[in-house]
Amino acid sequence: MARKGSFGSHQVISLFTFAVGVNICLGFTASRIKRAEWDEGPLPGKSSS
Repeated sequence: MARKGSFGSHQVISLFTFAVGVNICLGFTASRIKRAEWDEGPLPGKSSS
């Protein structure tokens, strides 16, 4: 029984770590896409002006 409880807490910790990793990855990707859109946006406007 003690092993099962220990495995359960280990599973929760690894799930939490996975969630944090996914969150960081998504945040990095979203900020990168935002930055790319922001960088690309003004360029055509400047060149056509």
